Amino acid sequence: MRLDRRIRAQSSRELTPTQEFELVCGFPPSRGKTGFETREKWEEAWWENRARLLAECSLFQRPYAFWSIEAEYVPMCAINGRELQEDALARLSLLTTQEAKLLAKQPPHFFPDEIPIDAIDHWKRRLRSIESRRDWHQREGRQEQAQHWREQGELLQARIQEAKRRK
Repeated sequence: MRLDRRIRAQSSRELTPTQEFELVCGFPPSRGKTGFETREKWEEAWWENRARLLAECSLFQRPYAFWSIEAEYVPMCAINGRELQEDALARLSLLTTQEAKLLAKQPPHFFPDEIPIDAIDHWKRRLRSIESRRDWHQREGRQEQAQHWREQGELLQARIQEAKRRK
C-alpha cells in the first residue's frame, strides 16, 4: 500500500506503527503485543483513520479492519474458501466506481487445457471466482459478459471433473 503523507496529516489521531499495522493486517507485527487496549479502541481507531487507510490501499484491496468491522467478512481465509478480495467486494457490492469499471472490462480467467491433479483445489477456488464474477455481471445487467463467464465456468468445471477421474 502506498503512503500519502498529506492524507496522514489529516487523520484525527496519529497511530503508532504497531497500531497501523494491526488495523491493516489484522494482527500485531511479529505476533507481538497488541497496540490497542480493547476491541472498542481498535474499532475507534479504525473509524478515526478510515479515510486515510482506505486511500492508501491498492485497487481491489482493503485493510483487515475494513473487512472485520464494516463488511463483517474476511476474504482470503480458509473458512471463507480463500475468496479473492475483488470477488468479495463485487459479491458484497462494495466496489468503488473505478474498480467496477475495471472489473467490468476484465475477460474471464485463463486456465490450462489439463488441470494437474495436485492443483484441483486451486482451480476449484478459481471456479468459485468465475461464478462470483458471473453473478456480479448478471446483477449489473451485463448479460453478454455474464454468459462469457458462465461458459468459462462450465469449461473449467468439466476440466476439474476430468482431473478428478484421472486421480
